Amino acid sequence: MSWQEAKTAAQEWAEAAGFAGELRGRMLLLPSFDSDEDCRFFLPDRGLGFHRMMVKAAARTARKAGAQVIPVLVRPKDYRGWLRAGEIEDSPARRAEYLKDKTKVV
Repeated sequence: MSWQEAKTAAQEWAEAAGFAGELRGRMLLLPSFDSDEDCRFFLPDRGLGFHRMMVKAAARTARKAGAQVIPVLVRPKDYRGWLRAGEIEDSPARRAEYLKDKTKVV
């Protein structure tokens, strides 16, 4: 994937996740992963390299909009603990929900 594709994907992601626009004085939490395996656990269609390009593009845009960008390490073992604590089953929808909670403006 190219840098331009990552920028376009980051813009679409920001709009869908609700962190596009004015962010002055706000913090934007963006997910990061330790490995390609961890990234694909949550995002099966996205490798770590492309994810990092997307996050870098999103972070640049957010900083220009006035946000402080905070990377949040997302790990499968933490997700599994979250599942156990809530006594809920693993599913692609639960993984998406967990990841969405780690990607937000505060």
